[in-house]
Amino acid sequence: MKIIMPLFTMILLSFALPIVAKEDIDPSKPGYLVLKPIVTNFAPYKPNHLSYVKVDVAISIGSQSDLESAQHYVPEIRDAIIFLLNQQSKVDLDGMTERQILANKGLELVQGIYLEETGEKLATDFMWGFFAIQN
Repeated sequence: MKIIMPLFTMILLSFALPIVAKEDIDPSKPGYLVLKPIVTNFAPYKPNHLSYVKVDVAISIGSQSDLESAQHYVPEIRDAIIFLLNQQSKVDLDGMTERQILANKGLELVQGIYLEETGEKLATDFMWGFFAIQN
């Protein structure tokens, strides 16, 4: 009896798992591509002084159906974001307004990559999920 009950429970759960795991994906809803963490240095504000920035990025993709093709370009997008951050100074990264301007530049970069590679601007928004500066 001790063996039969756990075995019976496992059999029942094995039938229930595919039902629970199956999710209806609405292809018209936006998908999100999350890149984390990205760590790089940026232009020093003092001579012989290194400064670092660590960010998490969420990129909104127009639809769930485009998300799979958008994921193929993650290495190129990550590289473009690193180069964007490397070109900034401390002043460019300090305030919320500056970070929003930087996010707009990031969106333009990502849309440019997608436009060049797929012929479509798959990205609709670029958001900083985490943004930390070490001076």
